[in-house]
Amino acid sequence: MTNPLNTDIVVIGAGTAGLTAFNAIKRAGASALLIDRGPLGTTCARVGCMPSKAALHAGQRWATLREFGAEFKSQEGLKPDDVEKSKCVTARGCTLAR
Repeated sequence: MTNPLNTDIVVIGAGTAGLTAFNAIKRAGASALLIDRGPLGTTCARVGCMPSKAALHAGQRWATLREFGAEFKSQEGLKPDDVEKSKCVTARGCTLAR
């Protein structure tokens, strides 16, 4: 048999509202239990809206600079077009297209 948990308040869901409520409860000095089935934080902040908007913004800036003739080289002297995009998993895991 499991031991029962005693708490003042239970917060279900670790999205924006749940995390805000949990923090407010803790600041007020009450005991709280946060229940969530997945990674903490909102989908928007972790993998949705915010990361995709950052990538889109960076891409737009890149395209604008290239329109004005800017050329970029990495520290190794490679142009961005030298990197085979389909094989990029992380920034350090890219394979060069020769």
